[in-house]
Amino acid sequence: MRRSGRTILCLSLAATCGALAPRSSAEEPSLARRLDAQRAVLRQLQTDLVQVQEEATSHRRVEQDAAHRLVEASNRASLIAHALGEYARAESALGRDLAIASAREARLHRDIERREETVARRVRVLYMRGRMHPFRRALLASSLTHWLAARQYFATLNRRDEIDIEHLQHDRRDADSLKIIYREQRAMIETLAVDQRWQREKLLVAQREAERLLAAAKRNRQLAERAAAELEEQTQASQEKIADYLAALPRSDATGENRFGRGTPPLPTPDLAAEKGRLPWPVRGQVTGRFGRHRDAATRTWTRNRGIDIRVRRGSQVAAVADGQAVRVDWIRGYGTFIIISHGRNYYTLYAHLGAVTVRRDDQVRRGQAIGVSGDSGTLSEAKVHFELLSGHEALDPLEWLARKAGPS
Repeated sequence: MRRSGRTILCLSLAATCGALAPRSSAEEPSLARRLDAQRAVLRQLQTDLVQVQEEATSHRRVEQDAAHRLVEASNRASLIAHALGEYARAESALGRDLAIASAREARLHRDIERREETVARRVRVLYMRGRMHPFRRALLASSLTHWLAARQYFATLNRRDEIDIEHLQHDRRDADSLKIIYREQRAMIETLAVDQRWQREKLLVAQREAERLLAAAKRNRQLAERAAAELEEQTQASQEKIADYLAALPRSDATGENRFGRGTPPLPTPDLAAEKGRLPWPVRGQVTGRFGRHRDAATRTWTRNRGIDIRVRRGSQVAAVADGQAVRVDWIRGYGTFIIISHGRNYYTLYAHLGAVTVRRDDQVRRGQAIGVSGDSGTLSEAKVHFELLSGHEALDPLEWLARKAGPS
């Protein structure tokens, strides 16, 4: 009898442990956070697109200088192309999240059906046996140990019933929340499809205008020089914005790890300083713009290049020079579409004038991994890659860090 009592007690405790096992519901909040983050990115893109279109309209009204119109037309086409790339990536990410939400919703419905059947079965048993059944079973115990075990067993059953009902209610709430997320994702995908068609039409118009103005600039050297000077002014202003952005990022801790954003894991990195002179090139090509301060012979103005410019064929693969984490993927005047990668210990690399990107913010990247392809965004039609290496917001000469033997062709 004692053995029987211990057996019942062990079973009751096992049932308690099973009933109280934690349930994972992290998927739904994660989906909701990603949806909110995607909304924020798209809102900023819409703001930028509206601003550049309003500027273009304003410039046409006041008949601005042709050089200014050329730069703005190039910027507008570049930003629209960048936005289309972001829309495509957002649509792809939303599609994946939609599949996750659908699978999660299907699992929840199966769980709800199973729990409903369990609760219904228990209700039927209690109805058939009557409310006094547990007490009658306890009174039939042949010893105190057996009676205590029976009492614990029925208490556990009651607690398990309560937990099953709580879980059932929780699953129903989760299912309702997922339906809302599912609808929002579906609506965003449909909206993105419409926006992409609209922006493609605008891109064609912007590209034709930029090509027309560029053709005129090629026939007029003075016009080309003024356009280049204006683009350089925009680049200098953008450099200050990027420096301010880097200064605002969380600094590395003593182990060289950077932390970016809530929920982002620490970033383990090698010591980039130890790789000085041995880093691989981001792309193979001819260096047409070197680091430092230079005087333009045509415009007789001084400019400062915070990195190097590498002339390449459009569509050439651009690779990360070291392990790290993408902390910004964006578009800005003078740089076009660009990526900033953190390598820990406050070292960063910047890759600009990209035609397309293959990584997103917070993605972990590896040395030699393709992060995008070359283009002419932020330039006046010349395909090139602008590469910077930064310590904090201080620019370093990339040619002192890149491998000499594997240099440009």
